[in-house]
Amino acid sequence: MNSLVLAALLCIFLVGATADVWKSCGSGSDHVKINSVTITPDPPKKGQSLSITANVTLDEQLTAGTLHVELKYSIITVLNKTLDLCDTIQPYQACPIAAGNYQRTVSEDLPSDIPAGHYTGQVKVLDQASAELACIALDLEF
Repeated sequence: MNSLVLAALLCIFLVGATADVWKSCGSGSDHVKINSVTITPDPPKKGQSLSITANVTLDEQLTAGTLHVELKYSIITVLNKTLDLCDTIQPYQACPIAAGNYQRTVSEDLPSDIPAGHYTGQVKVLDQASAELACIALDLEF
């Protein structure tokens, strides 16, 4: 399950997945603009490596922030957690992050024992002033 959570987090800040798996729940004032996203395999498959390539534009310097993740299996909440954004993205990008375009590719092995079923979730990413960077709604079927 931890790999599924990591994949969900990657889908947020690194903005990974196709429109079938995620959609924006943010607004036009979000500070992250999603330029392009590629996910392989599409859709994600349990027991396989998930690769996400994302190109985003950050319109402000990011010095700190939070990441709120809620993940449900059917109607059961399996994760409801607030994380430090800079600590979470540290393996991929150190804070502070200057405004600009960023492209990243990240891969993660999904375990083969992820329970089959419908997963939904939401990830809200906030900056140092608690302004929304991005909001992503997830909808996955394993």
